[in-house]
Amino acid sequence: MNRIVFLSLLSLFCFFSQAEAGIKIYFIRHAEAGHNIVKEWNDIPEELWPAYVGNSNMFTPKGEAQVALVPQKLEKYRFDFIAVSPAWRTRQTILPYLKQTLTQATIWPELGEFKIRPVTVLSPVTQTPQKNIFNCKKKIEIPAAESDYFRLAEDGRHRFDFDQSEANELFYANVNYVLEKLIDRIHKTVGGTDKSILLVGHGNNGIGLLKLITNDNLDKMPSIKNTGIWMVEEQPDGTFKIKIYNDHVQ
Repeated sequence: MNRIVFLSLLSLFCFFSQAEAGIKIYFIRHAEAGHNIVKEWNDIPEELWPAYVGNSNMFTPKGEAQVALVPQKLEKYRFDFIAVSPAWRTRQTILPYLKQTLTQATIWPELGEFKIRPVTVLSPVTQTPQKNIFNCKKKIEIPAAESDYFRLAEDGRHRFDFDQSEANELFYANVNYVLEKLIDRIHKTVGGTDKSILLVGHGNNGIGLLKLITNDNLDKMPSIKNTGIWMVEEQPDGTFKIKIYNDHVQ
């Protein structure tokens, strides 16, 4: 085989390999914070609770240990883009990794927390989502000390806000609306490539996104553990297949 033919075949191989390669979406849940362990302290008088119990803006001792291990957990992967929820606990979970890798993450409001697990997020929803979910009154602010590591999306400077007190049709319509906007952001950022994106978010948001993007109710899947990672890979037909869940290869 002469050199010209070899190079031509190599080019064709590379072309089809890239054409079949799709995006990889990684998701990591924040470390354990005080609100995650309130049930464990229900039988103890509140006056005896440590300051972190019930506080979503403080890590538990276990959570602090989890944060310290995040850079090591992520060093085996390569990310072309990192997006993070506006919440303190998500920013602080990924901050050590950003500092170690001299990387910057973009805050996406769509990665914010859902207070109720979207167990039926794939069910048909006839209710129309409410208007102004991304409430202009809840502007996202980046503390000065974190400004080197986080930036705001130009079209995402406000948190979403809707009634999450009851898992009714309107709640699921609003959840689906937020998740669809999140998926749209992912596609606009890395769609049509073989790039990898890391999302840093919350348990309910993460499971809802995974359900929609895989078109699977995931009934047998456990909750996403704190600092647990899942990853899906786009297939040649445009569907997504789960490759990692809670750090375990599927």
